[in-house]
Amino acid sequence: MRSRGFAEGLWVRMRELVSWACGRRCGGGRELLGKLLQFIHVYATDEDDCAFMDRSDWSGLKDYLVYRSALGVKADGIVSRDADGFAMSSIKVYDYDALFAYMKEVLDLDYELIEI
Repeated sequence: MRSRGFAEGLWVRMRELVSWACGRRCGGGRELLGKLLQFIHVYATDEDDCAFMDRSDWSGLKDYLVYRSALGVKADGIVSRDADGFAMSSIKVYDYDALFAYMKEVLDLDYELIEI
């Protein structure tokens, strides 16, 4: 079974992602979008998610939608700076240091800041 990775508490509308990828000055928007979709798992929030959100006991509705999205893509974890917001989550919550450690140990990717 393939691991689905982490759901990050970062909201990106698909329209914005496509606009960014296709509007790059260096070209190659389709190829870039294809590469992004290899590790970005798209989950469309629907009416059921909103109904569950309305009936949930979660105090943070945005955190709840991140949680529902993580369930939808069968994520191994949620990455967030606000672990307290996910106290009711059945999915483990990681901070960014844990994400970078996972990337290094499991994926052999070493994170470092670079100038662009």
